[in-house]
Amino acid sequence: MPRFKPTSAARARFSAPLDAVNLQTLKSGFSGQVERERMSRLRSKIQEVRNAWLDNDTYAQLVEAVRRWCKPERLPEEVREPLERLLSGYRDYADVSISRPSNAHATRSSEQYDALEMYCSIPGYDYLFKLVSDTLRTEFLTIDLYNLRLSQLGDPRYGNFEGLTHRGMPVYQETVRFYEDIMRNPDLTMRSFAIPLALTSTSADPRVMEDFATKKSPGNERLVHMHLQVHTRGIDEGLLWAYRKRYPDSVVTSICAMPVANISPEGEREILLRGAFFQLLSVTTKQSGGDGVPVVQVIVVTMNSNRDHSTESSSNVDEKRVQREIFRRLVDASKYRACAELAAEFSPADVQGYKMLADKMLNEIRDMQELDLEEFDEASAGALGLEKEDVAVWLGGRLYALRRKQWHQALTKKDWVGALKTLNKEYSWRQCDWYNTGPLDAEGDGLSALHIIASSRPPEDKYSEEHRAWEELVEGAQADPRVWKTLKSFEERAKTARETSYNQELAEAFKPEILHHVEERRLAHLEEQLHRLMKDTAGSLVDPSRFRIPQLSCLTEMEDPRLWIPIPHMYGGFMVELLRSEEALRVTTIETIAGQTAPQSTIRVLESTPMSFGALEVENLVTEDIAKLTVQLTVIPVSEEAV
Repeated sequence: MPRFKPTSAARARFSAPLDAVNLQTLKSGFSGQVERERMSRLRSKIQEVRNAWLDNDTYAQLVEAVRRWCKPERLPEEVREPLERLLSGYRDYADVSISRPSNAHATRSSEQYDALEMYCSIPGYDYLFKLVSDTLRTEFLTIDLYNLRLSQLGDPRYGNFEGLTHRGMPVYQETVRFYEDIMRNPDLTMRSFAIPLALTSTSADPRVMEDFATKKSPGNERLVHMHLQVHTRGIDEGLLWAYRKRYPDSVVTSICAMPVANISPEGEREILLRGAFFQLLSVTTKQSGGDGVPVVQVIVVTMNSNRDHSTESSSNVDEKRVQREIFRRLVDASKYRACAELAAEFSPADVQGYKMLADKMLNEIRDMQELDLEEFDEASAGALGLEKEDVAVWLGGRLYALRRKQWHQALTKKDWVGALKTLNKEYSWRQCDWYNTGPLDAEGDGLSALHIIASSRPPEDKYSEEHRAWEELVEGAQADPRVWKTLKSFEERAKTARETSYNQELAEAFKPEILHHVEERRLAHLEEQLHRLMKDTAGSLVDPSRFRIPQLSCLTEMEDPRLWIPIPHMYGGFMVELLRSEEALRVTTIETIAGQTAPQSTIRVLESTPMSFGALEVENLVTEDIAKLTVQLTVIPVSEEAV
């Protein structure tokens, strides 16, 4: 199951008789003991690639071999360009310290994830990825996914994606029987299948699933429409905390489920699953209301967590073997808890069985006597897994540059239909951010997307497609409280969208609703301190020519006044929170440091009085802890020069 589109290989897989040999040698999904044996054989190969990657000469040989194989000069431009970028310089985990002769990517104004870009595009996949899938999958794509997560650590959707995604496929009836046979197994631990090291494209939009499920096969055979619903969960926070306390140098990430819509040119709101292990909850078949073709709904659970990093050995020896065994049980315990919750809806008869499996995994962890689970709350574990609120994001740098450039060009040209199409390629939970962005180039007019919409004359023909698109853009901005009406234009004579509105009706639509009243001079002083802190920490990365400095007025509009400010190339950023007193900011600086296995985090409190500033440094905080961290900070007044 690579990209959404069916491949010629898929037809070959399911046209042969479904015997034991076919299941073990021709399928991209593996179940039971076959899957375990396959993964065991792959681990040593993974380690060979990792060892070679760290050596400059061997890395150069690998790149040259890929270049000879792919022949970039013969490829279409849309594939050749990202491939050339991928093969130039070195691609490394951002938190790994390796002595390299040079790095061609260090001077770029925007981050690049070229392996992901190629995989997510139809031309890149068709022309290139199928040829070099093994090489790209093992490290190029893993590194891109890992670094993409680092770049957005403060955003819960990236730092620890959990939720429901969809995948649609036209499949043969033999494929349906494969899943039905798995479901008939009375042993719940055997109701699983995996795609080791492979990538599975899913979408946050069920309409994408439905569209791909109805695609015709090359030979126009009668296929079943399969709707795969994937429930992604992470390890229970209490269990993960206990593991990290015991093994602080073990790198645990959630790159097995990553939002990649802003890298993909296809507009499919894609969530990319890497090396997915699926637990099957139900398989049901019903007739379609239209063409009579059966629709099969497959409900699965997968976990987002793994230990895949260049510092993690793939071998099963000594302490790494113990870590692997404990980590596997942590994942299984969390997975079975999630399955018990979901089974109440999809397979009620299995609820108790999954609860017993989760308890069994926890007991095995206790018997190993490696982790301290005294503070683990079994009653609440798993119940709050999806109750994460989205954090507001300030896109001041050249993140997602290509898509944002298309967005602002369409708005500037008053191409409302084109602008709406670009916006709808974004996840629903992040569309608000696009209204708050200014043009990428510093020499631009300094108007945010909201300012352009507010100051534009509506299309004259009220029944035209352009007018409907304009109305939808206006309504989207007006109705969403996360679109900041206090935002001022990025120019010398800065004004709000309301102040630049074309007419009174638009001015009223974009009237700010202030929830936290902060005196203007105090807010200005907090903003000044924050900007100084950002410059001292990030240096040229936040230079006005490449980064638009945040406006703290937006915090006054938020029910939860927190703002994540990612900094390109820093692989981190600043989490800013307006404290309850409404006179101070808590700023958490998150930095990826080469050679450290966890981001370094520093917490500072900035006060709104001219001579106050305090700091408390907390090193090696993990992202999941930062979001829920509660500490008593003593604000120590120091001179302003020490800021």
